[in-house]
Amino acid sequence: MSVLQIELPDEELQILSEEARAHGYTDNAEYVRSLLRERRSQPKSYSVEDNPSPEQLVREERLLLEAANSPRTESTPELWAQLRAELGSRGGETG
Repeated sequence: MSVLQIELPDEELQILSEEARAHGYTDNAEYVRSLLRERRSQPKSYSVEDNPSPEQLVREERLLLEAANSPRTESTPELWAQLRAELGSRGGETG
């Protein structure tokens, strides 16, 4: 196994240690390894530079066309309040 040594500001090291403990890890290295495993298991997101597959391009084009042809909704303060309330009920930030 290889060793990775990094320097972190004290504040970031404290945050890392607190997160590791909060998630039940015995040390920071174990927590970092679990974060890497979790990241690798997630579907890869891509940017314009990543050359998406033809299937991805077709899907995105279809979604864009659906959105362009969908009924319009006026953006009002009431609509935004409703959306924030719905997001908040899902556990998201409403900041």
